[in-house]
Formats: sequence, structure tokens, C-alpha cells
Amino acid sequence: MMKKYPHTLSQRFQVGASTLGAIFYIFLIFGAIGLTVKVFPSLSEYMAIKQSVKSIAATPTAASARLAFDQAGQVNNITSISGRDLDIVSDGTNLDIRFSYRKEIQLIGPVALVINYSGGTQ
Repeated sequence: MMKKYPHTLSQRFQVGASTLGAIFYIFLIFGAIGLTVKVFPSLSEYMAIKQSVKSIAATPTAASARLAFDQAGQVNNITSISGRDLDIVSDGTNLDIRFSYRKEIQLIGPVALVINYSGGTQ
């Protein structure tokens, strides 16, 4: 007696995505895109802050460094910190400038993403 297989060999080994699987991946992709859209402005501001801090490190005094950072903040649209939030230490010849701040990004309803940014000249 010979066994009969209802499907051919190629039909048995076909693999595909189900509708629920496709919907899951679509939600996952759109969620990642939504998260990126919400986080990108914060990351862009952080990069502007880092660049501003590096550019003002050559200023001679802490007061002039704070003023220069505030001016750069107006040009680069930096709103998370100001010159008074910088930790500035002078070793006599150079300024060591550090910053640290926290950014809270609302995602959905009561869910928020909190990012701790920090950096400095050294």
C-alpha cells in the first residue's frame, strides 16, 4: 500500500508570514519610526550643546564662557540648559566645562522616555 501525500514537496516547505505576523511587524516598524521622530530633536539639541561647549572652551574666563554659551544657545535653539547650568573649572590656562541635564519625552499617555545627557570638554 502506497501512502499518498496531499501536498507536493515544494508546498510542504513553503514559509510565509501570516496576517497577524505582518500586522505585528507593521506596528513594530511604525513604533520605531514614531520613537525616532520624538527622540531626534532632543539628540540634535544635545549635539549642538556639545559643539557649543567645545567651541567656548578657549574663552579666558568662566563668565565669558557662560555668555558665549548663551549666545550660541540663541543661534542653535538650545533650550534645555543655559550658561548658568554649566560646571566650569579653570586650571589656570584652560577651562574644563561640563554639563549634565535630563530630558523627558512624552510618548503615549502617562508613558515617558527619560534620557540623561552629559558631556564636557575633556
